[in-house]
Amino acid sequence: MFEDDYAASAGDYFEVGGAEDYAAIAGALDWIAQEQGFASGAELLSALEGYGYGGEAFPGDGYGGEGFVGYDDEAYAGAPTVEDVLAASVGAARRRRPMPVRRLGRPVPMPMRPAARPPLAPRAISPVPMRPAVPPQRAAQAVARLASAARSPVPTRGARSRRPEDRIPLNFSSETPLTPGQLITIAVHPQVKRFEVDQLVIPSTIGNDFVCELTVGKNPQRAGSQSMTPAIVYSELSKVGTFGGQVCELGKQISIAVQNIGTADRRFIGSVFGWAEE
Repeated sequence: MFEDDYAASAGDYFEVGGAEDYAAIAGALDWIAQEQGFASGAELLSALEGYGYGGEAFPGDGYGGEGFVGYDDEAYAGAPTVEDVLAASVGAARRRRPMPVRRLGRPVPMPMRPAARPPLAPRAISPVPMRPAVPPQRAAQAVARLASAARSPVPTRGARSRRPEDRIPLNFSSETPLTPGQLITIAVHPQVKRFEVDQLVIPSTIGNDFVCELTVGKNPQRAGSQSMTPAIVYSELSKVGTFGGQVCELGKQISIAVQNIGTADRRFIGSVFGWAEE
């Protein structure tokens, strides 16, 4: 049989018992046959034994028509023999190496998917605080204020202002220094329709050397006093030197009587602040 000859030839070539290593050699030969596209090792050996080139098989290949009709060692020295195939089979059976794997490239690492965020805890919605009800007493006071404001006359363009920064001064000054004990009267005439006196201011540097009395029109501002008032009362640092309600009409005068009570000659200066109406 072919198998027995196959085993015997393998044993003679590799100095091993043919029946003992037949299974290993046959398995290696079958593996080589499958790699070459044959169904089994026997089919591969049969193809090698009957290998040859016909003249019509390869037209134009450069070989003469009958150059390679049959297969033998003399006709084609480069063809593999049965011994070469058996030797390769035994070597493959003894040292089976893994088939090389073609590496196309290092795999590209995929980006890691971010971890899913935990669901947010539901927020507690605080109720909107309600405005407390207005007490009835405060509501009545608000209504009364609104009614009073509605009855008040609306200020017109010609109304007089009462802001302190809107006041204007009328200045008093002696032409010459007063000797000790000397008494004089200084008068000014406002050139406005109405001048309402608010405050008399005398510098504190001369306040201790004079006494004075202010008169608006014919009315003294300190009526009922037995003597004139010390000028220091009307200094810029004092808060009692104000007059309210005294108005000087157009054509009248505002005068001040001053007397030097010091021991040296002193000059008197002072100012009356008030609101003017054109």
